[in-house]
Amino acid sequence: MTMQIISYDIPDDSLRQQVSETLKTYGMVRLQYSVFNGLLPKSKLKDLVRELEDLVKDEIADILIFELCEACQKNTFSIYSGSPEETLDDQGNKTEEPPKKKDKQKSKKGLETPPEKGKGVVVL
Repeated sequence: MTMQIISYDIPDDSLRQQVSETLKTYGMVRLQYSVFNGLLPKSKLKDLVRELEDLVKDEIADILIFELCEACQKNTFSIYSGSPEETLDDQGNKTEEPPKKKDKQKSKKGLETPPEKGKGVVVL
């Protein structure tokens, strides 16, 4: 079974929340605020893509889905700071939450151009 990594850039809070909840209903696990991973069979992945396309159809949203074959999954690793007791399970999910880091001074970035309306879902 292939592993999927799903990343999104969605400016609208409500739509972003809907996409997040949809991913969770398919058993995807949040890795970062807008990055999820999981193991879906092809049929479920097709269902998920259709559902995401329906959600974002005329909205400004970019969703990227990366598929990792089994051979690629074996060469995947994670680097993160946290306690030595923290481990990843067979699906690459953290078994314990790492401690929250204190926010350092936030950098001031210029605003980026938002994605074009209706870009939709891209499966890579």
